[in-house]
Amino acid sequence: MAAITVFVIVHSMREVERNAENDDCAEAADLKANRRREPPGSFPRPTTCASGSPLNLAQYRAAATVADMKAQPPSSPHRAVSRLASFRHAFSGWWYVLCSQRNAWIHALASVAVFALALWLPLGRIEWAILILTVALVWVAEFVNTAVEAVVDLSSPNIHPLAKIAKDVAAASVLIAALSAVVVGVLLLGPLLWSKWSG
Repeated sequence: MAAITVFVIVHSMREVERNAENDDCAEAADLKANRRREPPGSFPRPTTCASGSPLNLAQYRAAATVADMKAQPPSSPHRAVSRLASFRHAFSGWWYVLCSQRNAWIHALASVAVFALALWLPLGRIEWAILILTVALVWVAEFVNTAVEAVVDLSSPNIHPLAKIAKDVAAASVLIAALSAVVVGVLLLGPLLWSKWSG
């Protein structure tokens, strides 16, 4: 029984070595024939040394690893061709949010009211910076929520529990940003309003 076990182990090890040798031979033959197909945007793999002599299998593997590290992803044909086009796409997305999301108009009216009130009150530079960042946070959350909804609708046209979770979480981020903006507005503008009305 022990002899049979030893025979099976030795036979298995020989099969592994034979498969590895076959893989090395195939890669060496591919190197010799120079028939390796490179993906688009990849760095060309060298097949010769600096002196002009052909690379052996180990040297080729090392050179191929370095070439893969230098590979650059192919450029997308859907990218903006200029900075002006990038700004145009950004404003187009902003306009889409205003036209398609009812909450965006609520954010817009609230932003105008808050900034008008802030201009009437004597706010300092730090208070203005905090107010602008808070309003911007609400808008960013609304934009991300709209983008998530569009991507979910594209990837999952049918009703799916995970799609609902993604939309609910994105909507929750808008709610948290809006509630935080209300708290910041009360803390910044509340004391100034009280002093203005009481004085």
